[in-house]
Amino acid sequence: MSDLSKNQLLDYKKWYNEKPEEGFSPERNKKVIEDSIKKAQMMRQRKHTDYIEQLRERSDAVVSYLKRVEMGMEKDVESYFGRQELARLRGQKIVEEIRGRSKRLFSLD
Repeated sequence: MSDLSKNQLLDYKKWYNEKPEEGFSPERNKKVIEDSIKKAQMMRQRKHTDYIEQLRERSDAVVSYLKRVEMGMEKDVESYFGRQELARLRGQKIVEEIRGRSKRLFSLD
């Protein structure tokens, strides 16, 4: 315990209980931690899948527009998609940028 820094030693004394409470079960504690990790991994996978699906949707929209332009269509992007659809596509991008920035902010521990 002598290799701990001053802050680590303070945390150790504050949070570590050498004599567990009556009824404490290390096995149950381990199970709760494993379940929490499993749920977090499932949530992470679901969010990743949602992100990929949204990315695919926007990519398909851009590809369809570019194919039409290549075939000779002369509409601008707003006329092709319509104001609401274009706003929706842009809105998703803005939300993702905000999430990415907040994720970077919180990962700067």
